[in-house]
Amino acid sequence: GNSWDVLTDTLPVLGVSEIFIPNDYETSKTIYIATGDRDGGDNYSIGVLKSTNDGKTWDKTGLVFNVANRYRITRMLAHPTQQNIIYASTNGGIYKTSNRGIDWSKVADGVFFDMEFKPTCEDTVLFAVTADYNNSPKIYKTKDAGANWTVVHTFSTSAYRVELDVAKSASSVVYALASNKSGGMVGVYKSTNSGETFTEVFDGSITGNNLLNWGINSSESGGQGWYDLTLSVSPTNENTLYLGGVNSWKSTNGGASWTIANHWYGASGYPAVHADKHYMEFQNNTTFFEANDGGLYKTTNGGQSWVDLTNTMVISQMYKLGVSATVKDEVITGLQDNGSKLISSSSWKDVKGGDGMECLIDYTNVNVQYATYVNGQIDRTTDRWLNPSLVVDITENIPGGPNGAWVTPYALDPKDNQTLYVGYSDVWKTTDRGDSWSKISTINLTNKIRSLAIAPSNNKYLYITDLSTFYRTADGGASWENLTSKLPSTNNSITYITVDNLDPLRVWITFGGYNGYKVFESTNGGDSWIDISSGLPPVPANTIVQNILSKTQQLYVGTDIGVFIKDGNSDWTLFSKNLPSVIVTELEIYYDKGNVNNCALYAATYGRGLWKSTLAPFELPEIKVNYIEGPFYVSNDSSATITLNFTTETAYSSNTFTAYLSDKNGDFSNPTIIGTKVSDIERSIKAVIPAGTESGDNYLVKITSSSPAFESNTSNSFRIVLDNQKPTITISSTVNETTSLQFFNVSIQFSEKVVGFDYTDINVTNASIISINTNNAPQYYINLSPTASGRITVDVPANIAYDFAGNLNLAADQWTINYIPTGINQLVDYGVSVYPNPTDGLINISFDKEFSDVNVTIQDLLGRVLIQKAMVGHGVQHINLSGFSKGVYIVKMSIDKKDFVSKILVE
Repeated sequence: GNSWDVLTDTLPVLGVSEIFIPNDYETSKTIYIATGDRDGGDNYSIGVLKSTNDGKTWDKTGLVFNVANRYRITRMLAHPTQQNIIYASTNGGIYKTSNRGIDWSKVADGVFFDMEFKPTCEDTVLFAVTADYNNSPKIYKTKDAGANWTVVHTFSTSAYRVELDVAKSASSVVYALASNKSGGMVGVYKSTNSGETFTEVFDGSITGNNLLNWGINSSESGGQGWYDLTLSVSPTNENTLYLGGVNSWKSTNGGASWTIANHWYGASGYPAVHADKHYMEFQNNTTFFEANDGGLYKTTNGGQSWVDLTNTMVISQMYKLGVSATVKDEVITGLQDNGSKLISSSSWKDVKGGDGMECLIDYTNVNVQYATYVNGQIDRTTDRWLNPSLVVDITENIPGGPNGAWVTPYALDPKDNQTLYVGYSDVWKTTDRGDSWSKISTINLTNKIRSLAIAPSNNKYLYITDLSTFYRTADGGASWENLTSKLPSTNNSITYITVDNLDPLRVWITFGGYNGYKVFESTNGGDSWIDISSGLPPVPANTIVQNILSKTQQLYVGTDIGVFIKDGNSDWTLFSKNLPSVIVTELEIYYDKGNVNNCALYAATYGRGLWKSTLAPFELPEIKVNYIEGPFYVSNDSSATITLNFTTETAYSSNTFTAYLSDKNGDFSNPTIIGTKVSDIERSIKAVIPAGTESGDNYLVKITSSSPAFESNTSNSFRIVLDNQKPTITISSTVNETTSLQFFNVSIQFSEKVVGFDYTDINVTNASIISINTNNAPQYYINLSPTASGRITVDVPANIAYDFAGNLNLAADQWTINYIPTGINQLVDYGVSVYPNPTDGLINISFDKEFSDVNVTIQDLLGRVLIQKAMVGHGVQHINLSGFSKGVYIVKMSIDKKDFVSKILVE
């Protein structure tokens, strides 16, 4: 027992209830095994298998069962001297082979739980005992190899299960240990005449005599005799025997009195050996073995001390697991009868005793973890279970102390790590990690909630089921809808629910049972269902998980024989390389945000512990960068802003998108980060090309995602220009040194196109800017009208405009011209008056004499023509400007081919 090798990982059923090794093993290398789980019924038998090569491979014998028929083989015995004859007791009768398993025939009907041979076997005496919950169990005896059977003892109606053993040292002595329907002890019975009659030698119903309970003084009632019950007699002394229930007991006076041999947690100094005894056997008069829910133990000193021989056996029966989202390979698991265990930094730690159930790790803080005992008693730690004083039973805070199913479901809110939901007969919610609770349903499910799921994308959607009913809330529990009538007809129990990562109405459920209805999908929140079981075997499906990174909707399902995968619309295929053919109770995925190749699928198994696999290959959603229109200009002192628009096929919450710029040759060996965006909706990044970036025509951009970690296609090539030259300005005009014109144009020429320049940036003395023309930028034309005689100047200061690289302009050299009004045709001198000035909008034009050709134009200061009309050149004429905004307007008049100008203010 110092080391072990597993021999049955490839069998379709992992459970083994009995092993028979014939006398000729040394030469034949033959081993027989009875498949299935006898005591717990966690998996069912496929019959008796045989190996002739020391367990390397296994073949069917003639006794073959279908797991759908739920057979259990409870005992397998070979004739002591004719080992070609083998008997197998089952819950469907006793079967016999006389040719080493090739052919089998039924020799007795009934539910049989144990068998024993009389050691001398001169007349093939075989004892068998039934287990009957509704009727009294009976001991049967045959003297003719099973051809005929006689009832030799009938137990009381309170009895349920019975175990037998025959003393090898005194073949006429037979013992029977009986448990009752409550799991407690009925008594120990003894026959001294080869089973013809039995006498009770120890009455387990007397107060203090219940050896099958949990204590050391036998004063408690009840026990687990329906599940853990075993009896063994010494091969050298018919008065020395052991019995096992929760604890182990020993008698040295033929069962008349008993002392405790070990206790499940070592109370009062008794040896601590794991609880729930299933099998006991003497190797010789000093070495004694017991198999229990913790493994295999032995004593060589009559039970004074025990040695755990389990050692390298990986046999944990895990109900559930919780995987850390922030620390790789940190997993907490709940084990049948072995508490809750945490693996962290490659080391296992016991964190909670008893039966371990569902476990959770806070997805933001690995120090906050949850572990559960049966029926929904939840403990919380805030320091990774380091300090026991910080471990709190948070379910003590639930009003009324409700009880849930054996494995009670509970879950963290995907949007708020302070909020948990737990399912008993109703759903309870806490928003402070369990310090206080409120009930958010009034459903009161009799069969208790077995599955609970919250939509990751919308925490208002919750789904719950028991074994056969289905409820949904879309408002966080304010109201619930019973959708049971919409469920598919499968004749199986519901085992698990998962909600799509992005769509709160897409739901998957799994079913147990042994037909083809295993996994169903709903795209409308459970109003209708589609069977997506194609490719799965007809065995229970226990759990389902979605790879949220895959764009093709990759799913994994855990079944009674391993893990299967479905990618998009394809059928399910086996995904169990190196994984034993084992019951998978729960699957969870660890997502590495930095490297998807480090993502891992974890499987809690019932019988082979915790397993891990890399994910199957999958396609990440694509990021596509939209077309980038260049060029972009930078200088040594200024950067350039670039808007990067992109699309993705899938949205991820709290995802960081990062934009990278290549070098001028399109190489990403040493890229520059130019922008980020944290969003699961917006697909645009305001990026910045750094100042001083080299000029080049072949720049590229890529965008990456943080969760999951993948990158976009490369963008189109675009140009970046490094420009450190400040724009210069030249001012000129076709008018030379002196003018008497009432209007003339001046050119303002920038050396390149600029941003931010308009007429208000131009400094002018002794003239007004009538209009500015920007059609030929970077050359601008202004139309000036002198306002006084003397020197007119035009200049543009520095730093009022900048080029595309951000370089501010240099100041222009001042332009000057002399204005001499001599010879100007003044309106007043010509007998024309424009009044009032200022005006509220109505302009009067008065003529002192008649003119034959008069044209009037009204412009704003930008030179835009507002009114243009021919006019009668006598009397008083009117122009209405009341429809225009307040300000200065230019009145231009042409009278008999002479031009006049004046300004008027509209108030």
